[in-house]
Amino acid sequence: MGRFEKGPQLGSGGSGVVFRARDTITDDTVALKELNPKVKAPQRELLLARKISHPNVCRTHDLYIEDGRTLISMEFVDGETLRSLMERSGPLPVDQCLQIVRQILNGLEAAHRKGIIHRDLKPGNIMIARDGTVKIMDFGHSRIVDQSPDPYLTNSNIEGSRGYVAPEQAMGLVTDERTDLFSVGVILYEMVSGKRMGRVAPAQIPGVPPFVEAAILQCLAMEPSRRFASISMLREALAGPRRYRPAALYASILLPGLVIAVGIWQMQRPPVAPAAPPVSTVVTELPAVAVVFDGQVGNAFANALVQTKKVRVVDRTEVERLLSELRREKKQMDDASAQRIGRVVGAKYFLVVNAQVSQGQIRINARLIETETTEVKVAEGVGGDVADGEKLAVQLAGLVAEKAGSLK
Repeated sequence: MGRFEKGPQLGSGGSGVVFRARDTITDDTVALKELNPKVKAPQRELLLARKISHPNVCRTHDLYIEDGRTLISMEFVDGETLRSLMERSGPLPVDQCLQIVRQILNGLEAAHRKGIIHRDLKPGNIMIARDGTVKIMDFGHSRIVDQSPDPYLTNSNIEGSRGYVAPEQAMGLVTDERTDLFSVGVILYEMVSGKRMGRVAPAQIPGVPPFVEAAILQCLAMEPSRRFASISMLREALAGPRRYRPAALYASILLPGLVIAVGIWQMQRPPVAPAAPPVSTVVTELPAVAVVFDGQVGNAFANALVQTKKVRVVDRTEVERLLSELRREKKQMDDASAQRIGRVVGAKYFLVVNAQVSQGQIRINARLIETETTEVKVAEGVGGDVADGEKLAVQLAGLVAEKAGSLK
């Protein structure tokens, strides 16, 4: 093979065969993958994957063309695949599953930050090193997130591994970060249950904590909008009962602000008679709310929502990203734009709050709007001196939270 001395075969899949090899120039032991000629993976994406540097990603060194063959040299990991571990051990303890999936999420997040989605996550592409480090392998099907359908994919030519690819990828539609989260859900389901997932997502997963079950089922939602909007949101869900870490209140001059609060849909599933009464944390779970704001009024409002204990404030990353896109496009934030954001993040409601300042007086208005119907569910407003802006925001948050907490 020219530069490489090929050793024993380490594994194979639809995208190619992997060998242990020695790099004759550096004398390093590497994993060398010979790509299947039928795989139409753009070299641009493969070369970009080389730039991902993270302890939980198997480093891609370089791409070579030798004798008409496409070769990728990668970091050699001394260990076994997650598939091998699962076949050897059966269902894994929940704590071990969470340790593994957290590392998968860390590596996947590094790729997503580069704008790269993996699109072929499966137990066979996850390595467990001897020291317990988890590494994601094989970015052969990766793509840059560009919001366009896959030009290489048809219904009869699915890139990725059947049983792990998300529905939108299987149909050749637009894929994004949420596509990878579907695969993570399948992997976690198989780890905790010891079973392969069928064509239809399970309605329940016996024997696991409710928060783990809920996270898996949300990952497995057929529609991307019903999944977690970001890795950070999934990571937070897998941390157990959610704990909000409030942002610090600013104490300078109040400015007109904008708040968009989004009540995140929990994945609906068929009712199942429980074997035992559910624990109180499940019965009293608060509506999840993602908050984005500009200005001090918005900051005070967001923190006040938490203090009411009527709603649960969750990660703001995805909504902030969408707002940034609107600003770059120089589009105004109106109800239509807020509705679009609500749909993208899978929100049943969006809450628009704005503040107007005039002649030393401030007026803060809030409207809670149902995403699909644009029906206003809650409309409240308060006014007073600018100097009392934060107090007014706290008062308004209480009014809104009281009514929002009773909505289904």
